[in-house]
Amino acid sequence: KDYKIIIMPFLTFITEETSKYLQDYVNGGGLLIGSARCGMIGNKGWYNHQVPCHNLGEVFGIKVMEVSSKGDYKITFRNRNYDGYWHKEKLDIRDESVRILARFYDDTPAVTINNYGNGAALYFATQAEAGYVEKRSFLLGEVIEEVTREKGIYPRITLDYVNRENREIDVHSLKYGNKEQLIITNYTSPDRRNNFFLKGKKQVRIHIREDISN
Repeated sequence: KDYKIIIMPFLTFITEETSKYLQDYVNGGGLLIGSARCGMIGNKGWYNHQVPCHNLGEVFGIKVMEVSSKGDYKITFRNRNYDGYWHKEKLDIRDESVRILARFYDDTPAVTINNYGNGAALYFATQAEAGYVEKRSFLLGEVIEEVTREKGIYPRITLDYVNRENREIDVHSLKYGNKEQLIITNYTSPDRRNNFFLKGKKQVRIHIREDISN
């Protein structure tokens, strides 16, 4: 309940107890984000018969019927094409409240969102997080940005700097009581430094929202 969003990237092992906690979390107003093969492994290391597993099928409002892997899976979101990665799941929509946000090249659902209780569950039928790392596919970030704006969820800290290509500069906030520390990390690759920095320096503007609790 202390978090507005919980993201489960390629979380293959989820116990039934954990699924109930996650169900309560969404029902209470949280936004849960899952990806392909969500909870596919059971307690003994065997495959579950249902994916997403346990109560999460109801929460996401879907059931995975088939899965393929290692293909070239193009996904269309807001009339733009993106790369999927590794898995492509065939989803059966189980709840009439489920909205399809993006589709695979064969017109089957690739990204869905289900309003559940006071919250919502967003599902990617591919490894969108790995797609960003391996193929620089921005599907994950752009879908999350649209959904969070729709739900009135905004990041507390944002960065603004020029000549941006990827995530060269990153910032994290550590809070303890009434104290807070910002950690800023430079991920700029050596081949980008000459045209990224100006005389070895970079102006980075940090915007902090004070009107949200988390």
